[in-house]
Amino acid sequence: MIATPYFIPDSDINLNSALVLLIISQLSKTSKGRLLLNNERLLGYYHLAKNPVVLNSTLISFGLQPALLDEYDLFSVSSIAKNLDPLYDYGKLRKILLRLASLELLTTQYRKADGFMYGLTEKGDLFAAALCEGYFATVRRYMNAMSGLSGVTTSNLMATIQRESY
Repeated sequence: MIATPYFIPDSDINLNSALVLLIISQLSKTSKGRLLLNNERLLGYYHLAKNPVVLNSTLISFGLQPALLDEYDLFSVSSIAKNLDPLYDYGKLRKILLRLASLELLTTQYRKADGFMYGLTEKGDLFAAALCEGYFATVRRYMNAMSGLSGVTTSNLMATIQRESY
């Protein structure tokens, strides 16, 4: 197979690592500092960040204010032909988390009931703070809308995402 001269954004490890870094940066802790993100919840938020139409449907399902979407979000191929495969791609998430950990951007805490919970190191916080223009400004807007989902149980969140993705 011949390599193409451009990259496919959905497959780019750097872009996806930055997206996960932003999710952890903005949604990993309660106001009291308790970690919230385990693998399952992180994948749910990752799926919502990549599928803003599903994000809005999910937010509305929980009675929350929807995010402001750009016109290209409403009429993109991914908004019309939804793909649930990434919602369960733990292998891809593992590669991203290993990459963030190897760059010393990620911190973890193990809880017997929830598994590994993720947060950022000081270096990770600084790196995430620098991601604020272009695409990342849009993603931050989605994260602000998603913050209302922190009170929803992970199982309820995942069931709603799955239902709204059809």
